[in-house]
Amino acid sequence: MKQASTDELSSIQKKHEAHKKDFVVILAKANKCRETVDYIKSNMDECEIPYTINLRAEEVEKFANKLERITDDFTELKQNDYEECGSDTKAGIRKLIDEMVSKLTGFEDDK
Repeated sequence: MKQASTDELSSIQKKHEAHKKDFVVILAKANKCRETVDYIKSNMDECEIPYTINLRAEEVEKFANKLERITDDFTELKQNDYEECGSDTKAGIRKLIDEMVSKLTGFEDDK
Protein backbone atom coordinates (compact mmCIF):
# COMPACT_ATOMS: atom_id res chain seq x y z
CA MET A 1 0.00 0.00 0.00
CA LYS A 2 2.82 2.37 0.93
CA GLN A 3 4.66 1.63 -2.29
CA ALA A 4 1.50 2.27 -4.36
CA SER A 5 0.96 5.62 -2.61
CA THR A 6 4.58 6.58 -3.15
CA ASP A 7 4.37 5.61 -6.82
CA GLU A 8 1.14 7.54 -7.19
CA LEU A 9 2.62 10.63 -5.51
CA SER A 10 5.70 10.34 -7.69
CA SER A 11 3.49 10.17 -10.77
CA ILE A 12 1.53 13.23 -9.61
CA GLN A 13 4.79 15.10 -8.99
CA LYS A 14 6.03 14.34 -12.52
CA LYS A 15 2.71 15.53 -13.99
CA HIS A 16 2.91 18.74 -11.97
CA GLU A 17 6.49 19.34 -13.11
CA ALA A 18 5.42 18.84 -16.73
CA HIS A 19 2.47 21.22 -16.23
CA LYS A 20 4.79 23.69 -14.52
CA LYS A 21 7.11 23.68 -17.54
CA ASP A 22 4.13 24.21 -19.87
CA PHE A 23 2.84 26.97 -17.62
CA VAL A 24 6.24 28.72 -17.58
CA VAL A 25 6.37 28.62 -21.41
CA ILE A 26 2.82 29.98 -21.71
CA LEU A 27 3.54 32.69 -19.14
CA ALA A 28 6.74 33.69 -20.99
CA LYS A 29 4.76 33.99 -24.25
CA ALA A 30 2.09 36.06 -22.51
CA ASN A 31 4.72 38.39 -21.05
CA LYS A 32 6.34 38.76 -24.48
CA CYS A 33 2.94 39.63 -25.98
CA ARG A 34 2.33 42.21 -23.23
CA GLU A 35 5.76 43.75 -23.86
CA THR A 36 5.02 43.91 -27.59
CA VAL A 37 1.65 45.55 -26.98
CA ASP A 38 3.25 48.09 -24.60
CA TYR A 39 5.96 48.85 -27.17
CA ILE A 40 3.43 49.35 -29.97
CA LYS A 41 1.24 51.50 -27.76
CA SER A 42 4.15 53.71 -26.70
CA ASN A 43 5.18 54.25 -30.33
CA MET A 44 1.78 55.11 -31.73
CA ASP A 45 1.02 58.27 -29.75
CA GLU A 46 -0.33 60.22 -32.69
CA CYS A 47 -2.30 57.25 -33.97
CA GLU A 48 -4.55 57.30 -30.96
CA ILE A 49 -7.70 59.04 -32.13
CA PRO A 50 -8.52 61.07 -28.96
CA TYR A 51 -4.93 62.32 -28.78
CA THR A 52 -4.96 63.28 -32.44
CA ILE A 53 -8.31 65.05 -32.16
CA ASN A 54 -7.12 67.09 -29.18
CA LEU A 55 -3.86 67.95 -30.90
CA ARG A 56 -5.58 69.07 -34.10
CA ALA A 57 -8.18 71.06 -32.14
CA GLU A 58 -5.38 72.95 -30.39
CA GLU A 59 -3.66 73.61 -33.72
CA VAL A 60 -6.90 74.88 -35.29
CA GLU A 61 -7.51 77.15 -32.28
CA LYS A 62 -3.97 78.59 -32.51
CA PHE A 63 -4.40 79.16 -36.25
CA ALA A 64 -7.79 80.83 -35.73
CA ASN A 65 -6.30 83.14 -33.08
CA LYS A 66 -3.42 84.10 -35.37
CA LEU A 67 -5.78 84.66 -38.30
CA GLU A 68 -8.02 86.84 -36.15
CA ARG A 69 -5.02 88.90 -35.00
CA ILE A 70 -3.86 89.34 -38.61
CA THR A 71 -7.36 90.29 -39.71
CA ASP A 72 -7.67 92.85 -36.91
CA ASP A 73 -4.26 94.32 -37.72
CA PHE A 74 -5.18 94.45 -41.40
CA THR A 75 -8.48 96.18 -40.63
CA GLU A 76 -6.57 98.77 -38.65
CA LEU A 77 -4.11 99.16 -41.53
CA LYS A 78 -6.96 99.75 -43.99
CA GLN A 79 -8.54 102.39 -41.75
CA ASN A 80 -5.34 104.41 -41.42
CA ASP A 81 -5.41 107.51 -43.64
CA TYR A 82 -1.59 107.87 -43.88
CA GLU A 83 -1.66 111.67 -43.59
CA GLU A 84 2.07 111.82 -42.93
CA CYS A 85 2.90 110.02 -46.20
CA GLY A 86 3.38 111.46 -49.66
CA SER A 87 0.86 110.79 -52.42
CA ASP A 88 3.09 108.20 -54.13
CA THR A 89 3.52 106.33 -50.84
CA LYS A 90 -0.22 106.49 -50.15
CA ALA A 91 -0.94 105.10 -53.61
CA GLY A 92 1.57 102.29 -53.08
CA ILE A 93 0.08 101.42 -49.70
CA ARG A 94 -3.46 101.44 -51.12
CA LYS A 95 -2.34 99.16 -53.97
CA LEU A 96 -0.80 96.69 -51.50
CA ILE A 97 -3.93 96.83 -49.34
CA ASP A 98 -6.13 96.05 -52.35
CA GLU A 99 -3.92 93.07 -53.23
CA MET A 100 -4.09 91.81 -49.65
CA VAL A 101 -7.88 92.22 -49.56
CA SER A 102 -8.25 89.91 -52.55
CA LYS A 103 -5.94 87.33 -50.94
CA LEU A 104 -7.60 87.44 -47.51
CA THR A 105 -11.17 87.28 -48.79
CA GLY A 106 -11.07 83.47 -49.07
CA PHE A 107 -9.87 83.13 -45.49
CA GLU A 108 -12.66 85.32 -44.19
CA ASP A 109 -15.23 83.17 -45.99
CA ASP A 110 -13.80 79.99 -44.43
CA LYS A 111 -13.79 81.50 -40.96
